[in-house]
Amino acid sequence: MTARLESLRLRLRPVEAADHAFFHRQWNDPDLGRFLWDGAPVAADTVTEVLASSAASFAARGYGLWHVSRQHDGDVGPLGFCGLRVAADSGRVELLYALDPACWGQGYATEAARAVLAYAFDVVGLESVIASTNPANTPSWRVLEKLGMQPVARRYTEVEELVDYAINRAARTSAP
Repeated sequence: MTARLESLRLRLRPVEAADHAFFHRQWNDPDLGRFLWDGAPVAADTVTEVLASSAASFAARGYGLWHVSRQHDGDVGPLGFCGLRVAADSGRVELLYALDPACWGQGYATEAARAVLAYAFDVVGLESVIASTNPANTPSWRVLEKLGMQPVARRYTEVEELVDYAINRAARTSAP
């Protein structure tokens, strides 16, 4: 099973240790970090742990986090990540994504997430995928709805309110 993905405009490959500096910078960007990390600073050790956890997940489950870059634009660096992980609180497979603010509003998150969901259902054989977003993160819940994901619950963590979304294999095939 190959873990490299491509879409019309994007190339996705598993994250690796060499991506550390990029993700450390990105995850500490205040605009991005306010929803991804609840605004807390992200230590270099945390980035190392996330990258290592993703590599272990690819080895054990066939999925993890993908590094997202443009397909045909060699002078532009990485855009961010998109991927799957097992949610600690539910044990279900969760869709995650974060792209640099400079590329927001161009459909890249939807395109990357669509490629990851296709991989999840068609290659890995998952039956369902969940995602969570803060209701104030309008762009994120719009991405989830464009993917055909449906809101299924609203919950509160120690830090924030979240809306949980879900999609199953059958619903994904009929998504726009």
